[in-house]
This record gives sequence, structure tokens and C-alpha cells, in this order.
Amino acid sequence: MKITPGLLKFGLNIYGHYLGAGVRIRHISKDFRQIRVTMKLKELKAGFFNSGPGENFKI
Repeated sequence: MKITPGLLKFGLNIYGHYLGAGVRIRHISKDFRQIRVTMKLKELKAGFFNSGPGENFKI
């Protein structure tokens, strides 16, 4: 089974850790080199200056 960008996007969007954190995969390029990710900023995740966490997302 060949993994397509759409299938990977779907799988990552329903992955429990990303789903619970409010992370959404918006776009995956055809060559898998670029992934556009968004994250909802909730009160518990907001830092002192109302910014999100400064760590990288590991896929």
C-alpha cells in the first residue's frame, strides 16, 4: 500500500496525541518535504506572553 499525502494527513489528524493537543495538519506537499501545521492556542498551553510552546513537532 502506497502512502499518499492525503492518507498521511488523515492519519496524523486522527492521531490521539495531536488531536488532544489541538494540532491540525493543513497541507502536505506531494514530495512530503513540507507540512503545514496549525495549533489552537488554549489557556493551558499559552505561555507568559500568550504564545504557544516553542518546541518542534516531531512526526
